[in-house]
Amino acid sequence: MSRRYLALVCSLLLLLASGCSQQSSAPLPNDEEHVNKGAEVETEQQQMDIQLFYADDQILGLQETTAEIKFEDDVDKYKQAFLGLTTSSDDTLIPIWEKEALEKVSFEAGTLNFQFKEPSEQHGSSVESLQIESLLKTMFQFPEVEEISINNLDQETYSGQIDISEPFTRETLADQ
Repeated sequence: MSRRYLALVCSLLLLLASGCSQQSSAPLPNDEEHVNKGAEVETEQQQMDIQLFYADDQILGLQETTAEIKFEDDVDKYKQAFLGLTTSSDDTLIPIWEKEALEKVSFEAGTLNFQFKEPSEQHGSSVESLQIESLLKTMFQFPEVEEISINNLDQETYSGQIDISEPFTRETLADQ
């Protein structure tokens, strides 16, 4: 009988111990709320109104419009601003970056770099000039951007016309 009693006590202790370990692994409601609040802070988006520059309906010059972007950090801000240049809800504003594929955006020490895939089609010098000008005008509205380089300066021209072998500066934009 003492063996049965001992086996029963051991079984109860084992059952009790396994029940306690299951209970302690579940997060407490307060801990879960704290974890969720921390996650929300990390992914909180900022928003701002910016100026975007599109080609006019004759593709002879640029037209300015205001748009709101939402972003998580500076690099995302530049990426969202560029993506704004790829679409337009106004038929009179032509998104001349629409067919270009952005691979990467990086920002370091005041230099904003855009890495694009090969241009989808060859443009004339006037269209390519408008593309570069719209990118520069859009990105230089951010005061922290001092220079803009395209494709890490790995090629001489973007689409065969405009020299991109040196970074663009605000002075470059003023000269256009």
